[in-house]
Amino acid sequence: MAGSPPIHGMACCNRFVAAVVAAFFFLPACSGEDVDITAVPGQADLARRDYHSSLQDGCLTSGCHQQLAKQRWVHAPTAVQACSTCHQEVLVAGEEHRFQDTVPSRDACLRCHNAADPEEFVHEPYGSANCTACHDPHGGAQKNFLLTEHVEDLCISCHPSDSVAVPHQPREQGDCLSCHHSHSSQHEHLLLRREDELCSACHREFRPFLPENIVEANLVSDVHPALLTEGCLACHQAHGSQRHAMMRDDLRTNCQRCHSDLSAGIEDATMVHEAFGRDDSCILCHTPHASVYDGLLAASPAKVCYQCHAENIEMASGRVLANVQEHVEESKVVHSPVAEGDCTVCHIAHFSPNRSLLSEKFPHKIYGAYSGGSYDLCFQCHDSHLVEEQGSDFTGFRDGSVNLHFAHVNREKGRACDICHDPHATDSVHLVRDSYPFGPSRWPLPLGFEPNETGGTCTTACHEIKTYTR
Repeated sequence: MAGSPPIHGMACCNRFVAAVVAAFFFLPACSGEDVDITAVPGQADLARRDYHSSLQDGCLTSGCHQQLAKQRWVHAPTAVQACSTCHQEVLVAGEEHRFQDTVPSRDACLRCHNAADPEEFVHEPYGSANCTACHDPHGGAQKNFLLTEHVEDLCISCHPSDSVAVPHQPREQGDCLSCHHSHSSQHEHLLLRREDELCSACHREFRPFLPENIVEANLVSDVHPALLTEGCLACHQAHGSQRHAMMRDDLRTNCQRCHSDLSAGIEDATMVHEAFGRDDSCILCHTPHASVYDGLLAASPAKVCYQCHAENIEMASGRVLANVQEHVEESKVVHSPVAEGDCTVCHIAHFSPNRSLLSEKFPHKIYGAYSGGSYDLCFQCHDSHLVEEQGSDFTGFRDGSVNLHFAHVNREKGRACDICHDPHATDSVHLVRDSYPFGPSRWPLPLGFEPNETGGTCTTACHEIKTYTR
């Protein structure tokens, strides 16, 4: 009939007719026999009379319960006025009629709705057989007869949540069932699937990082351990957060909950990388999920460093760090670690007890008495014999058999290596500088080094013109 509400569970006319027949011929009153209402006072009560009358003149047409059939979706027993399927009349002399359930509500539901055995995690109303905590047994605005028009309104009646600045899209749309089962689940929190599988169903870019896919595809070099062991909720809130990307805490706090060791010793540091001191420091250099680079780097080590060191950087002290990338790319001779893009051979990324974030000891000043330990940085790769043998053919920088490295470095007022050598790149052989930034004003003191086949000449303000030959 036009304008009539749809009947849940009846996809066609035949099914509707079958329900009507069942209601009148195969669903006996739960009392076991019809009640003779003529022997009971109050027989003029139309509702009591209508309970046992015809389909055309029943509970839904007598004036008391008409609204039950006017909902958008109507439960089949309600639609055909088979009220005695779920209710039985209790007649009490001198009182208006009353009704009670024929059987406990869940048992009544299960006569038609087959329910699978509950899985490991069970929704409390379902586990306690309280179907009507969520469903209206007569009908509703939805075909599953929820007590509220929208799923979200029903859920938050028991699971209230605070407003958030960054809500998860399903939560914002009130679509709780896109992530959760309503009755029971084999997954905690009644999730539809395993947590990482559920998240990656929408966040498809993370599918390669599922444990089973990482092994098979071998797509990444390093995966965040938290992602593998704890899943997405180790760092993110499922429903929403006050923070970007639904983070559980601010970015730095979030990372330090697991990586507190990365700040151990920072109070004794001579220098802290300015990038490391920023609130968003971690994701400046690292990707939080997985990477083709060790240490979860967001790019190759050199590219990570050149994100900042591709321009001049003014330090808080007023010192200006030169554009390293430009200097390297425009030079003819590049230090091997730099050429290989491995800045961490010489520098520590976060903080260091040494100047310039150096990974090992190196003199803080350009002059000082020689001590082998003070040059540990250079001796990671270079043999200490370069400066410890007074007379030797171990080095090409000698005049006859006199080791000129020893003469410059191994003395009371020794010269540090970086006075003559640029640690990154130069246009001259052996990384010899054109000039050195000298004094507070960083005046470019010229070295004037000219190599030749047997040695070379230095024209510098440090000493008179000197020529050496091997």
